[in-house]
Amino acid sequence: MTPGFSVVVLHYNAPVFLEGALDGIGRAVEGRNAEIIVADNASEDFDVEYFRRRFPAVKFIVYPENYGFARGNNLAVEAARGRRIFLLNPDVLVPENLFDRMNACLDGLTRPGLCSVRLIDGHGRFLPESKRRIPTLLGIAGRMLARKPDDFWSGAYYDRRLKPRAEGPSEVFVGALLGFERDVYLRLGGLDENFFMYGEDIDLSVRFLRAGRTNYYLGSMAAVHFKGESTPDDPVYRRHFARAAEIYMQKHHPLAYRITAPVVRPLLRHWSAGKSKRPAAGSSSTLPPAYVGNRPEVHKRLQAYFDTRVPVINPGALPEAPHLLLLDPASYGFGTLIDLVQQNTGTAHRFRWLTLDGLKFYGSDSATAKGEAVRLEE
Repeated sequence: MTPGFSVVVLHYNAPVFLEGALDGIGRAVEGRNAEIIVADNASEDFDVEYFRRRFPAVKFIVYPENYGFARGNNLAVEAARGRRIFLLNPDVLVPENLFDRMNACLDGLTRPGLCSVRLIDGHGRFLPESKRRIPTLLGIAGRMLARKPDDFWSGAYYDRRLKPRAEGPSEVFVGALLGFERDVYLRLGGLDENFFMYGEDIDLSVRFLRAGRTNYYLGSMAAVHFKGESTPDDPVYRRHFARAAEIYMQKHHPLAYRITAPVVRPLLRHWSAGKSKRPAAGSSSTLPPAYVGNRPEVHKRLQAYFDTRVPVINPGALPEAPHLLLLDPASYGFGTLIDLVQQNTGTAHRFRWLTLDGLKFYGSDSATAKGEAVRLEE
């Protein structure tokens, strides 16, 4: 039977986060006519046989080299059989009803383009790249000058016309989570492979709009994007971002770029040579742990790992004092626990997620903090 939709995940060097993502995707496609494809971009240590045993319903493709984000996704979409595609990063956690809501959104549009949702970081904070404006030179400069997403400089880059939890048309979405019609994507040429990393999602969003399609933002739905597990904020990232900005401007605003290139190019080079903003990986040992779940065998493993008493709590009765909350979606579901994280964004609690097999936990504390992935003894 031909699947109604395909979920495509391009993976690179984030295996425990990929396990968590596939746990959530598997729950979200349960009982639906869907397929899941994972394409690995020549990760340094990817045990494909382990993943095939762990996720027998998933199709795995292993590339012989790192093809980059655009080509890696394009090849996977070509291999997909669903008429509708959902592209996801391997560090994204989705609620059980995500694909139902996104499918309904696309079904309701006369000329559907891209659909995306409100993305939050590992502490529940809204990620403003969830919805952006069509880039201009001013917008790109603002993105590089901005110290934080809501300051003056970023106003021409992020879409502030819609509130984070609102729904409606927007212009540009991030490639971490996108839904679209496969035939339209292929007809438009897919992601532009001149971009190796960054910028290709902006370019794709603009091409959908110029083809008369509606890009729609579902702010009432939230997914967790731990962000940067495969691509940390370092000089390599900054060089790719700066190069992507040049490619985009040359492609979409050639005259403006030619006029401003003597100024823009040195600024991009200066910015790309700047220091990384990403701190070292966060540690799970900085706060006392608490288990938000109901599986005795998992609780036993956690107590052995932390070598201390780990209280068992339920989502409706969190402790007042700050804790490292170990969230078990096998006990309460992804949607419930994503809501829990959002409800406690302003607290000093920190969050880690358990895999459904109960043998690992993972997570990060912010969009600029490198994540943590821990394996537990069986």
